[in-house]
Amino acid sequence: MQANYREMWEKFFKKLQESQGDNILCAILYDINVSEQGKLAVVLKDDSLDKVEEISILIKKLNSKLPTPFIFDKNYILESLDSFPLEFLNMSTDYEIMNDSDNVFSALNFKKNDVRLQAERELKGKILLIRTAFLENFSQKKELINLIKISFSSFIPVLKGLLFLLDQPIPKNISDIIDLADKHTEFSINSFHQANSIFLGTANKNDFDLSLFFKEYLKQLKELSRFIDRLDL
Repeated sequence: MQANYREMWEKFFKKLQESQGDNILCAILYDINVSEQGKLAVVLKDDSLDKVEEISILIKKLNSKLPTPFIFDKNYILESLDSFPLEFLNMSTDYEIMNDSDNVFSALNFKKNDVRLQAERELKGKILLIRTAFLENFSQKKELINLIKISFSSFIPVLKGLLFLLDQPIPKNISDIIDLADKHTEFSINSFHQANSIFLGTANKNDFDLSLFFKEYLKQLKELSRFIDRLDL
């Protein structure tokens, strides 16, 4: 996460504290190692509509500089671990505490079947969307580059979920996550490194064969989907 975005989040959170006070149970900055902007998740004791409306006034002042924070109460998290395990696994493996009167994210328990189910659902749905978007934007390089960035960012939680299913540690760095996942699969996922270079803005886009990339990308995503489906849990 870039320093200027961290500073913006800290200023926003200070105003949030002035508005909500002791109503804030826990707040974290997450995706700090995989995103320039980072993201904010806030756990409130009372997340009633009145409280959310108060926060919405502050959020409007963010303009489009930062992504909208996630706001929820503790029960929502604990009751949603079976439905959205990847989101909360992602949060709990790459974050910094901003307020920790009760660090909800340090003691979350995930069930492997729940993680696998969502990972399969995410992969199959995204494969279909990528194929469709590629066909619609076949000759539009800028749109295809953007498709890589968006799709890859959504697959990072899936890769973390895969490592969780394999009882492997989850690194902070994206390249390390890919390397460890690649080590424990029966096929190459080298296209993920290429996608990561586009995502991070380090790739030489002029030398990037997009047609060849998407062929490998979709092939390896399908193989990853089958691999997760066959895992013996």
